[in-house]
Amino acid sequence: METILKSDIFFFISSISTILITLLLVFILIFVIVILFRINKRVKKFETQLEAVKDDIVSFKEDLLKSSIFASLIKLVLQKKQNKSEKASTNKKKQKYEQNTKK
Repeated sequence: METILKSDIFFFISSISTILITLLLVFILIFVIVILFRINKRVKKFETQLEAVKDDIVSFKEDLLKSSIFASLIKLVLQKKQNKSEKASTNKKKQKYEQNTKK
């Protein structure tokens, strides 16, 4: 009789602990789901804001390309690059000529 009583106590305690562990895991799982839902919500909000920024940048780029000041600045930069490359090629030709004349 005493062994049956001991086994009943053991099964009662193990049942209670199993129920408590299950409840704890369910609580943790619900908490994780809520956190993931909030993260998903913020990511969607961020994506919509990112799209708005993208649209603003595209419109800024279009306005900038239409600007006459920007066009003139681009022409100046390209002319400077072209002048530098011409000077560099002239200097190389000059150095080659000087090397050939020294021989």
